[in-house]
Amino acid sequence: MNQHWTERDIRNLLSRLTFNFVAQLDKKMKSSSMTQAELAIKLGVTEGRVSQVLNNESNPTLETIVKYARAMGLKASIVAYEDNDHDNYKGLVNAEVFLTCWERQGKPMNFFDLNMTEEVSATPPPIRFAATDSSPISLKKESVDNVLPFQVRDKKPHYGTISANNNMQLAI
Repeated sequence: MNQHWTERDIRNLLSRLTFNFVAQLDKKMKSSSMTQAELAIKLGVTEGRVSQVLNNESNPTLETIVKYARAMGLKASIVAYEDNDHDNYKGLVNAEVFLTCWERQGKPMNFFDLNMTEEVSATPPPIRFAATDSSPISLKKESVDNVLPFQVRDKKPHYGTISANNNMQLAI
């Protein structure tokens, strides 16, 4: 499998990032019926300069990105993410994907504003666990289907639960 074209040269990656940003500006311009000339007036630049940015003919600075976003009534954000594609075979996640996910979550402004899905309740179900080892009780990180193994000294199988308030109930 070949690496994504954005991996061949840093300029390709920058072009893709700029394209994603410009696509969002273009979408906003169309929805608000704003012309390049009107945007140029808001920015205090020439219409030619706006055309250069919107035609992806430049590598805009972060300052330029913020100015254009603000002039359009938008905000700009940089997102670093891990997608387990270390060799970049898939390329960048499109900005529209992040935008759509953010909108579906109710446009949270911080972690605490996130809308949890219906599967998540205020009080999570108890975690079940089981084990047969010969060392003091110790919960392990790996969890399969909410079953956490633990170890006890007597080598017998043990089962139990941990409730939402971290109370451990052990059946021996």
